[in-house]
Amino acid sequence: MKVLEGSFIKIRERTVSFLNPSVRDYLNAYLNDIKLLTIFASVAPRFIWARELWRHVHHDSERFSGENDVALAQAFAGMGETEKFPLRRQSAEPPHHSYPYDLYPSQRIELLLDWAVVADSEAYSQSAIILLNKAEYTAWSDGTKLIDLFLAIRRDEFYKSLIQAKAIIDLLEQVIVGIFRDNYVPSDDLESMCDRIDENRNEFSNDVIAAMREAIVSEIESAYERTAGMDSESTLSDHATILEKLGNRIGLSKVIIEDALLKVEERIGQVRDDTSDAEPPQLTGRRTDEDTFDNTALKNLFAPLADDTSML
Repeated sequence: MKVLEGSFIKIRERTVSFLNPSVRDYLNAYLNDIKLLTIFASVAPRFIWARELWRHVHHDSERFSGENDVALAQAFAGMGETEKFPLRRQSAEPPHHSYPYDLYPSQRIELLLDWAVVADSEAYSQSAIILLNKAEYTAWSDGTKLIDLFLAIRRDEFYKSLIQAKAIIDLLEQVIVGIFRDNYVPSDDLESMCDRIDENRNEFSNDVIAAMREAIVSEIESAYERTAGMDSESTLSDHATILEKLGNRIGLSKVIIEDALLKVEERIGQVRDDTSDAEPPQLTGRRTDEDTFDNTALKNLFAPLADDTSML
C-alpha cells in the first residue's frame, strides 16, 4: 500500500481511502468472486465492515444471485457473538478519550435480522434478541432506527419469513418504551421519534403511546432546566417551536404550554443580556493611558513654529 500512497490511495493512521476514483471503481468491479467475499465475511473485524460487504452483494442483483446472498449471510456467523465487537474504543493518545468505533446497537440488530431472513437462520434471530435485551440505547443513535425497524418487520414482505418475529417485535416495543422513560431524550430527537410514531399510531401498543406522552409532558414541564444550558437564540427558538408542536399534539393544557414557552423566552432574554453586556474585542490590546489634547498641548505643539518665524 505504501507504493500506492499519494497517487492512488491515502493512508491516515489505520484508515485507507481512495484518491483516484478509478481505483475504487476497478476494485468494485473486481470484487465479484463470491468465494473470496465469503472469506472476507468470515473474518470481518467490525460490524461496519460487515455492513459494507453485505450491501456490496445484497444490493447488486445484477451481479449476484439469491444463492450468493445466502452464502454470504451464512459466512457472517461469527458476528452473532456481538459482545466480541466493541461499540467504542479508547484513544491511544492522551487524553485517552472514548470514541465510537463500530455500528450502534440498532444498526447491528437490523443487520442481524437481514441475515436471519436471507439465511433462514434462527441463530441470527436469537443473537438479535440477546442484543435487544442487553444493549444500552440512546434516542440520538437508536431511537428512530428502532421505530423504523419495528414498522418494517410488521409491514415489509422481506420480513415475512423472519424466525421469532413476534418476540422481536415485542422486544422492540419494550426498548422504545425504555428510551422514552429511562433516558433523557433531547427535544429534536423526541420530535423525530414522536413524528414516526404519530404517523403510524395504529401500529403501536398503548404502552408505547403512553411512554411517548410521558416523555413529551416531562420535556415541557422541565423547560427551565432543559434550556439552562442553551446559549443560542436560534436553538432556543427551535426548542420553543418543538415544545409547542408536541404539546398541542397530545392535547396538553394551553396554560402548561404557555408557561413552558414563557420560560424559554426568559432564557432568550438572558442570552441577549449576556451578549449585550459582553465587552467588545480588543484587537490591538487594551490601552491603559488615556490620550489628552487640551489648549496647553496645542500651544506646545505650535510654539516651536512661532519661535522659528520670529527668527526670520
